[in-house]
Amino acid sequence: MNAPATQGRLTIPRRLALLVGVAIIVSMSAFAVQLKALRNTLFEERENAIRNEVQSAATLLRAIAEEAKLGHITDAEAQERAKAAVRAMHFGKG
Repeated sequence: MNAPATQGRLTIPRRLALLVGVAIIVSMSAFAVQLKALRNTLFEERENAIRNEVQSAATLLRAIAEEAKLGHITDAEAQERAKAAVRAMHFGKG
C-alpha cells in the first residue's frame, strides 16, 4: 500500500507558515538579547556616574578637612562648608 504523495509532506502554505514562525521566534530572541544588553549598559553607566559623583564629593570633603587641619578655617566652619557643598551636589534630576 503506497500512501498518497502528499501525505507526510508539508504543503507550500504550511511551509511558508513554518518559515514565518521560525523567523518570528528568531527575531524575538535577538530582540530579547539586545534588550538585556541595553539594560546592562544603562545600569553600568548609572553606576559609573554615581561612583564619579561620590569620588568628587570625597575629594571636596578632603580638601575642606585639609584646610581645617592647616588652621585656615575652624572645624565648625569646615563642617558648615562640607554640609553646604554636599547639599549643593546633585545627581541626575536632583
